[in-house]
Amino acid sequence: FFQAEDGIRDYKVTGVQTCALPISRLVVTSDEIDFGYGTSDKNPQILRLTHQGDGSLTIEQITLTGEDADRFVLSHQCEGQTLNSSGEFCPVEIQFQPGGPNTRVSAQIEVYASSMSKPIIIQLWGSVLI
Repeated sequence: FFQAEDGIRDYKVTGVQTCALPISRLVVTSDEIDFGYGTSDKNPQILRLTHQGDGSLTIEQITLTGEDADRFVLSHQCEGQTLNSSGEFCPVEIQFQPGGPNTRVSAQIEVYASSMSKPIIIQLWGSVLI
């Protein structure tokens, strides 16, 4: 430090050092999945959660939300999984369970991962026409 003209101590910076932090992000194969009219040809669907970037990323939580969330079933082993290299992924299987006649239902999948300030949201749709 040095003594400034006004008599107050001050610090003198002679150089700046930068540090590049690893950037990791999680990408999904789609932000919307429509199962159509409850036909078996679109059931189940696979959603891939893929790591992109440097460093590692941990999938912390996957939740199914929305008024019609009970019409969809998730099967996966992704929560708590750490993806260490770019391109590494975790699959999530999604099944639509059609309900009553003439209905259009929707729900959302929310994916929370380390180093992400907000979740990734995937919209789910399904219809039953009887």
